[in-house]
Amino acid sequence: MVTILFQLGITHLGIMAGFIEMTVLILRSARTMSIQMDITWGFLENGEWMQYDVDVKSGVYDILVRVASAGSGGRFHFSSGNADVTPTTFAPPTGDWQNWESIVISNVIMDSTDTKLRMHVDQPGFNISSFEFIETEIELSSLATEFVAAETIDEYTIQMNANKFIEGPLPSAPDGFEIFVDGK
Repeated sequence: MVTILFQLGITHLGIMAGFIEMTVLILRSARTMSIQMDITWGFLENGEWMQYDVDVKSGVYDILVRVASAGSGGRFHFSSGNADVTPTTFAPPTGDWQNWESIVISNVIMDSTDTKLRMHVDQPGFNISSFEFIETEIELSSLATEFVAAETIDEYTIQMNANKFIEGPLPSAPDGFEIFVDGK
C-alpha cells in the first residue's frame, strides 16, 4: 500500500476542491492498474469528482468499476485533461448500498500523456469502491472513432469529444455529419 494525495471535489458541502491524504492500494501488473480505496465513496452528489495522479501506458483499456446502489442507480464518467475519456455510464441498482457489482466500460483510450484521471458524478444514487484499468489487445488503429461527449461553448461553437484523435485536416463540411437539436 502507498499513501498518495488526491483531489476531491465536493460541491454539496460548499467546497470546490481540497486535498485529502488517504491510503490507496494500487496494484500493477504488465497489463493492469487497479485503484482500490480503503473507504467506500457514498452519498455522492451531482458534480462531485475524484481526481488521481496516474502513470499509464498508451493503449486501449477496459475499466472495471465496482458499484452498489439500494436506489435507482446513478451515472458517472471519467475524464483526463480537459476531455472526457468515457461516455456517461449507468451504475445500476444492486439491491443494497454494500451489494457490489462490477460494470465494464470497454475500449477506453488512454495516452501516456494522461497524468490526471478524474471520475465525475453525473447523477447521484450509487456508491463506488474501486476501479481497475485492464489493457486490451485491441490496436488503436482498428478501433472505430466514437462520440464520447459534447459541450456547447457559445452560440456558434460545440466542442465534441471523440474516443480518439481525428486525423486532419477535416473538410469544412464532412460527409454524413449532422447536428440535431431536440430531434430536429
